[in-house]
Amino acid sequence: AGLVCAGALADRVATGRWELAREALTHGATIDDLATAAGLDPDEVQAGLASWADTERAQGRLAENEHNDILALLGHGT
Repeated sequence: AGLVCAGALADRVATGRWELAREALTHGATIDDLATAAGLDPDEVQAGLASWADTERAQGRLAENEHNDILALLGHGT
């Protein structure tokens, strides 16, 4: 039971990280700012946020326009 709870908590923290990253980018932070704050490389931030957005879209938790907005923040276009 402890492992299941720990796994669920880890998933929630990871999801929260990308939601916060999205908000930060929306309000003027840069990929480099996020990478520094998270202790990641900029490429890891871009890949992580894009992967999170793709998963959220595939599972119906993001509308297409929201998904496109995230990709645009990452410079991927729509």
